[in-house]
Amino acid sequence: MNKSKNGIPYLALWVQSFIAISIILTGEFEQIFIYASFLLQLFGILAVATVFTIPSHKRYIFKSNYFWIFPSVFLAFGLYICYFTFIIHPIESIIGLSTILIGLILYFFDTKLLNQT
Repeated sequence: MNKSKNGIPYLALWVQSFIAISIILTGEFEQIFIYASFLLQLFGILAVATVFTIPSHKRYIFKSNYFWIFPSVFLAFGLYICYFTFIIHPIESIIGLSTILIGLILYFFDTKLLNQT
């Protein structure tokens, strides 16, 4: 329903375009930079945190029992950066979190519509 004949999700593209244009037109460079940095750091934390979900028998590169040290250090510093970014720049951080929330709502709404058809 929300895809073209080539499988392109046009509704998602329009929503993404609207969000991007509104951010660019209403914010200063520093605000946009902090917003993007906060979101990139947050998704980096989420990506690295997935390392802990890999069972030990499926780890092919790092088979040591101490493989968790480097991801843990990265997560600690990443959480530190996100925390202080949120404390020092709460408006940009809340806008970033609301962008994620809007995306999750639209995702679940779209999958619900997809399951009904």
